[in-house]
Order: sequence, then C-alpha cells, then structure tokens
Amino acid sequence: MESNVRSTDDSGRLNGVIAKLDQLLTELGVDSKFRDNPAYQDVLMKIRGAMPVRDIEILSAFIENGVISFSTLTEKRQQCYVEVTAGPNGIRCVSSCNFPDKFDETKGGYSTTYQSDIVNARVDSNGRIAVLSGSTLLDDTGLVSGTMCRSNFSKEIYSAEGIVVEHELGQTKEGRINSFAYFDRNNSLEIATYPVHFYQNDNIWNNCAFISSLQSYSKVQRKNIDTASVYSFDKDNDSEERATVELGGPDYSHMQVMSVENYPDQHVIIPPLSTERIEEMVSYQTNPKVQEGLRKMAVGRENYSYDSLKDPTFKYVGPQEQAGVSR
Repeated sequence: MESNVRSTDDSGRLNGVIAKLDQLLTELGVDSKFRDNPAYQDVLMKIRGAMPVRDIEILSAFIENGVISFSTLTEKRQQCYVEVTAGPNGIRCVSSCNFPDKFDETKGGYSTTYQSDIVNARVDSNGRIAVLSGSTLLDDTGLVSGTMCRSNFSKEIYSAEGIVVEHELGQTKEGRINSFAYFDRNNSLEIATYPVHFYQNDNIWNNCAFISSLQSYSKVQRKNIDTASVYSFDKDNDSEERATVELGGPDYSHMQVMSVENYPDQHVIIPPLSTERIEEMVSYQTNPKVQEGLRKMAVGRENYSYDSLKDPTFKYVGPQEQAGVSR
C-alpha cells in the first residue's frame, strides 16, 4: 500500500523551496510585520501552490527589475508563466498556463485550456494578514463562440498572532465569456475584462449581488477558540446553512468547520468548556505567539454556550431536503 506520509526527502525539498521564497521576498523588501506573523508560513505555501513551476526552478530563481524571475516552461506545447512582486506591505503572485490543444468530440473542435491563478497577501499596521486568492479555468474551443469559464476564490484573514479569524470561499457557475486574462506565449500580460483582476478587490466581498450570483459560497467567522458562525449555500443541491458550529481540532489556529448535518437531528448544542480543556487546545501549539492568540480567543469560553433552538437566525436546508425545510 502506498504511504500518504510525506517522505523526509520531500519535506526537506519543500522546506528548501519555502526558504528560498522567503529569501527572495525579503530581498524585495517585505516588511517585518509580515514575517513576524506566524501565518507568514501559510502565505508562502499559498504562493508556492499558485506557481506552475518545478521546485528546481524556484531554487534557481532570481530577482530582475523588482520581480522574481523563473525560467519559462515549454513542455508538450504547454506554456506557463508566473510573476511574483512584493513590497513592504504586500505580496502578489499571478500565474497562467495554456495546455496542449486537444480534440473535443462533444464540442466538435480542438480546445485549449487556460488556467489563471492569483494570490494577493497584505499586512496591515496591526500585523493582521489578509490573503485573497483565486483560480480560473478557461476552455476555449475554436469552433464554438466564446470561452467556457469557471472560477473559485477565497479570502482568509489572520490575526497578528497567526489565527484564522475569517474565511470566505466562493465558486462561480460555469458559463460562456468572450474575454479573459492570461499570459501569452511572449510572456507579456494580456489584461482583458475577466477574470483575475477582481480577486484583489476587497469591495467585491461586500457586494451582495455578486455573492448571490455565485453557484456556491461559504463564510466562516470565528467567535472564540473553538466555535464559529457559518453561512453557506450550494445551488447545485439547494442547500443552505446559517448557524454557529464547533471547530474541529487539534489545530485550533485554523478553522475546520463541523457542519450542522453532523449534529444529531441537526440540533446544534455547544456546552461551555472547562479551563483544563481550553489549556489542552492552547498547548497543542508550540509557537508562543499562536498560544497567546488562542488564549485571547478563549476569554469567556468557560461560560459560553449555544443552542440552535434558541437562535432565531438559525437555518439548515440539507442536500436531501430539496423541498426546502428550515427552522
């Protein structure tokens, strides 16, 4: 049976890649407020994930004209390009690939697939980090007018102690568009009207019309060390959820949400926590700054409780309840 555990060699190589990214971003002038936040490691991992380049190309990367430069990939007609820029309070990674043409029998023509990714991280004067990221897949078939497109994107906010306090995630409905953004074969950025530019715009997250137009969406806001408010919907199965739920452990610096569906009869009951249990949650972390942040989140948790039957805003419409029953 193949092991799911990362080998020592793989871990060492990944650590080397992350260390190289840290070095390059430091040379570009990333502020110490970024690097002092324990979540900075998460930011580096997200940037690595958005890069369509091999580890060896990151390890040999260099800075040119204020941009981290990589070798361009040309493999089986696949063209990839990535651009990373940074300043004192922000890091931005944009990448794009176009994959080999393939014949699509269902569409009756050759299609080229484009993928665009963006990660935009910022730190404020209080040391809080916000990370906006998005990925768009475009399927362009020559004999069909327009381009099929679908996107997913997220926004995460970390406290100055590296604790995730808010997370939004959305996915657009697949649809046809007539323009998009990508890096062309000459490595120049072609900016059209869609889709990568709006991922950097905080205002889009406050746009109710935009949110309601999505195919699926979820927003999780931490209430204390182990609970969070959740609002989500999925139009594919007509499900919707609005509640306060528990977070999964043992790492409470991130937010692993427990769905209402997992509670008996969808009745959410959250009892108070003992001081001993809170200390167990905190002491799982080895970073003193993260421990400090969790202790702040735990203030008052010994007396906090929740019962969904007493919550007038509670709503749960599960995938199996297509007729739409809520309470």
